Amino acid sequence: MLRRLGLVVAASIFFAVVLAVPCYELAGGVWPGSGLDQPFSSDAIRRGEWAKAVERDLSRHERVPGLIRGTYNEFMFRSFQHTPHEVLLGADGWFFLGASTRDFPVALEKDALPRTAELVASTVRWFERNGTKVVVLFVPEKSSLLPDQVRATEPTFRPMYDASCDAFRAHGLGVIDPRPVLTKDGRLLYHKNDTHWTSEGAVAAARLAADRIVEHYGGADAVPGAVIAGEITENAPRRHVGDLVKMLGLKDGGELELSLGVMTSTIVGREPKTQAILDSKESEDVVLVGTSYSHGYYLPSVFSALLHRRVENRAIIGRGPIVPLLQVAQDSLLKRRAFPRLMIWEVPERFLFVSAERDLRPPLENLLRATQYDPSTEVPLSADPGPVSNMRMTKVEAGEFDAVASSAAPQFTLRLREPIVGDGSRALVFEVRAPTPTMMRVHFDVGNGIDGRTKFESWQIGFDAEQIMVVPLLTPDHAPIRALRIDPITVQAPFHVGRIRLWSEAQR
Repeated sequence: MLRRLGLVVAASIFFAVVLAVPCYELAGGVWPGSGLDQPFSSDAIRRGEWAKAVERDLSRHERVPGLIRGTYNEFMFRSFQHTPHEVLLGADGWFFLGASTRDFPVALEKDALPRTAELVASTVRWFERNGTKVVVLFVPEKSSLLPDQVRATEPTFRPMYDASCDAFRAHGLGVIDPRPVLTKDGRLLYHKNDTHWTSEGAVAAARLAADRIVEHYGGADAVPGAVIAGEITENAPRRHVGDLVKMLGLKDGGELELSLGVMTSTIVGREPKTQAILDSKESEDVVLVGTSYSHGYYLPSVFSALLHRRVENRAIIGRGPIVPLLQVAQDSLLKRRAFPRLMIWEVPERFLFVSAERDLRPPLENLLRATQYDPSTEVPLSADPGPVSNMRMTKVEAGEFDAVASSAAPQFTLRLREPIVGDGSRALVFEVRAPTPTMMRVHFDVGNGIDGRTKFESWQIGFDAEQIMVVPLLTPDHAPIRALRIDPITVQAPFHVGRIRLWSEAQR
């Protein structure tokens, strides 16, 4: 009954506003929508803003907006090929991610590409100084492979894959470019309805990377790790409704949504006798660090079968290429595990440009800061709690703080019992755990009140494990630091700051 009611209401409202009102205005010699304000102009109706306004008005009726939204979106897509801003429909029925096509890349991130490449290369070199061979599998965006299809809708689109590869090479970092193997018999091995490659494309890229690895070591027998048996198998085909189609907001499981799906099969690496998937969560000599391009396509198991080595799965969906890398780096730095001997780092192209200012560069900068100090020199910070603003402390003991922020600007102060010379020879170290991504900022008080200039700022990406923050204690003219103010500036939820201590510089 509700479904039928939703269809009737959606159709009636749509035709009344989109057809009757424009006809009335034309009859009066007025261009349709010209006298209306946003979000009720004719252009706003076409873009779907009118539908969102109606949904807000009906928000008290939970099921009705869903029925209207799906019906409205289906009508707009069928009639006008309209898509939400998050999705771009290019030529030949190819869907693309809006953030990787519209105004891509933004000027800020394009100008920052050399710095981004330098940080990635520096991170790789740090791992390699600690005995880890790093292979960077640089995954191209679908839009970079089909620029003409994108330009049919977005004429100003500029692919950046080649420029990114050049930026890496300028800093002495060679990356594996899988583009030559991502086309087969004239077919691009990416989904039309999804941001990702197909299973066939993922395996083709993995084979290319595995061949380069074997070539680097001078033969398959020299690849690190114990030899295991493995084979590549293919599962039965199933219908795949891609993430880009899901973003269209069509009726879930409806005829149109299903018609935009494709039949596809997954390819998996298995143990030949038991047919168990080769997927290790234990610390291994070989580790795959990656994103949904790896996790969603069983690439750890595929690499295990191709290299005949057990590959540790450190691929995470929805967290980008940096969070899993930081987890491996943090565990290695704190000697919770040995440095891996071989690390395959899968890096999608768009993460160099989309939110890199927040999600990529600051975490890598913080990691590289941490490598300058020696965890074995750790001593507790001798300090007393000071003033607290816009937050409620629920626990304060032995360098551990649990708190709930009450506004967008919480902060707490630590007054040092003995001043610390701000010459950078020591670093403040603490761990943060929060349910959402948060920016942590630290200010230094050098005796004349809290210094207004930010000495340290880092975007803290929230994930289940505690994240270590390392803050070099460096002030102008090496002035002694007498107090520290910590601002978890983007948290409005319970969070934890703990194990506040000092590290000294590592001996060179």
